[in-house]
Amino acid sequence: MGTCPTPLPAIGTGQLPTRPSIAPLVWALGRPERDKSRALLVAEIQGLERLFSSLTASSPERPVFAWRLGDGYIDLANAVRHEQLEAERAPHDAKSVERAEVADKTTAAARLQAFKYYRILVSQYPKWCRETNANDPTQSTGCMDEVLFTLAVEQRNAHQREDARRTFLELVQNWPQSRFIAGTYVGFGDMFFDEADIDPGRLELAEQSYSAALKASSSELSAYAQYKLGYVAWAKGDFPRAVDQLTKAIATNAQLTSRPNGDLPHTEALSAAARRALIPLFALVAKPETAYDFFKRISGDAPGADDRTFALLDELGELYATTDHGSQAAVIYSDLSRRDAALRRCHEATVARLAKQAAPR
Repeated sequence: MGTCPTPLPAIGTGQLPTRPSIAPLVWALGRPERDKSRALLVAEIQGLERLFSSLTASSPERPVFAWRLGDGYIDLANAVRHEQLEAERAPHDAKSVERAEVADKTTAAARLQAFKYYRILVSQYPKWCRETNANDPTQSTGCMDEVLFTLAVEQRNAHQREDARRTFLELVQNWPQSRFIAGTYVGFGDMFFDEADIDPGRLELAEQSYSAALKASSSELSAYAQYKLGYVAWAKGDFPRAVDQLTKAIATNAQLTSRPNGDLPHTEALSAAARRALIPLFALVAKPETAYDFFKRISGDAPGADDRTFALLDELGELYATTDHGSQAAVIYSDLSRRDAALRRCHEATVARLAKQAAPR
């Protein structure tokens, strides 16, 4: 059989994590970033600023340019941030700190300009849409609900949480049927969830927000809302409910990806993150003898394959071994030794090692 490709798991006396031990995946709300250089964006913005300043308040082109300027300044802020991230990977010199400070100021200034133009749209053109559907106004696109949603997301990204909350609330109150409502509740939920580290009472608000997002959405945000509800339950110590919500998130993703054009962004990353979170949660609530059947259902393995299932079981066995649950680890690796022909020798060696460790007790 040859040698094992990975070291045998260490045996330790740690504790199973009763609070989230893995940072949750965070959904990227808002508009996609454009791949344009800072110089090109600056040239575009300067041209747009000249055109905007030449227009009267009643000009039909003014809201168009206000929107483009808002988006342009956000793109500029993102471009500067990416440049800074690249610079941080290079060797530091005496001017690195100074360049970082300049980049931070440039990013902040660009975001403030974007916020100004988005607010011009909302306050001066509240009924304007980029594409109006005369037959069914509810199908118009590029309306002020989208502007408010973009503004709130960018305020959150700029760590202006109270401003972001007010803007999200404005959207909910003025556009209750908006297609951005689910994303708005996710935005609320993510902020409350992050704040729960300092104020545990925020978990209740996070749960309410994710539950509202789940009711409002039939899209990929449904799976994300279930995923984060799993983390809320985990943080509250309700482990069975955490398992249930994370399992539902994986199932919802599977349904979404099975639809025509179902290759949705984030879906596989979200399912992978949910599976990883389920490893310590399973150890808290279930018997190791049931592990194969449980992880087989959620693994996403192709029919007749077990590769992902075996990998998840191996991680579960390692978790048991490193948290003074040697007998449970032995059950997992004994089961793997029967099922996993490719690594049978590795699994048998692990079981023998676990038995030897437990012998003096």
